[in-house]
Amino acid sequence: MTPTPGQAVSIADVARLAKVSTMTVSRVLNETGPVSQRTRAAVLEAVAALNYRPNPAARTLSTGRSKTIGVITLEGFVEGPTSTLAGIEQDARELGYSVSVSILQRPTPESIAAAVDNLRSQSVAGIVLSAPHIGLDDSLIPDSTVPMVAVEGMHGRSPVVAVDQHRGASLATEHLVGLGHVRIGHIAGPDDRFEALEREAGWRDTLAASGLEPGPLSRGDWSPRSGYELAEQLLESGATAVFCANDLMALGVLRLMAERGVDVPGDLSVVGFDDISEAGYLTPSLTTVHYDFYQLGRRTLERLMADIGGAAGVEEGSRILMQPSLVIRESSGARRATRRRKPGSGPASRQREGAG
Repeated sequence: MTPTPGQAVSIADVARLAKVSTMTVSRVLNETGPVSQRTRAAVLEAVAALNYRPNPAARTLSTGRSKTIGVITLEGFVEGPTSTLAGIEQDARELGYSVSVSILQRPTPESIAAAVDNLRSQSVAGIVLSAPHIGLDDSLIPDSTVPMVAVEGMHGRSPVVAVDQHRGASLATEHLVGLGHVRIGHIAGPDDRFEALEREAGWRDTLAASGLEPGPLSRGDWSPRSGYELAEQLLESGATAVFCANDLMALGVLRLMAERGVDVPGDLSVVGFDDISEAGYLTPSLTTVHYDFYQLGRRTLERLMADIGGAAGVEEGSRILMQPSLVIRESSGARRATRRRKPGSGPASRQREGAG
């Protein structure tokens, strides 16, 4: 007997139409047991014919897991992490999962443990942790049977999907060395971030391999303002090139150089990291290290789904590294024999002239 118009369709209705048991229908819909291809096709045809929509609450009761992926991330979305989250959400939706996001103000072991507990209370199928800070170890998180994958950084048993930050920094530095620069500075990111330390290490190691001493090092906070303020030191250091740990700080460097009348790349070559969407439209356009934030999210979800599905050969603590590439634009060029510098008249110089 098929349901009358307006009557809710049940799993029993699907079972009757497909001529199988309700348990078989449940196995097909929840992917929890062996079912022949012929039987699976019959069940899916019945689902489509009856326009059956599974009850999420009932599924959670029967399996102990909802069709939800939990994501723990940091407050203050910017382009890259937002694109990574979009990659997770898009593929999760295509797989029939929703995404529940928990946003942290400060990534401490306590705040992450609380976020994990909150997501576990929702019976999520798995958790993505995007808080790549030094000192975070998943052994500090309460033991959980819920699969977890970290984006970029986390020590412990959780698998990690990341960009090869060291390789990206090497590509940037090798490019500048190849252009003839021998004094190459670095504006690094915060020293509590995995990406920042890996990019700094890539810069140092590449210079050492080239027989060069590190140029001036300063540390920013990823923002254009910090790049702008730290760029002042480059003008006094004699550096002819700078590798910035991200594009936003490089943007600040470009602004200060424009105000000072310093020719980029004639007097100073600038290379960034991230390849944000504006990088190709700056003046000059920015040479930078590119990687696909969206694909990073997709690979992370793929790794998490392997754990959720109990795939064979998945090792605890494993790392998947995505390879970056270098996009060469106008902001990098061959080193000049001498460097010209014009006095600036921008806000920073006016503030300095008025000091004291």
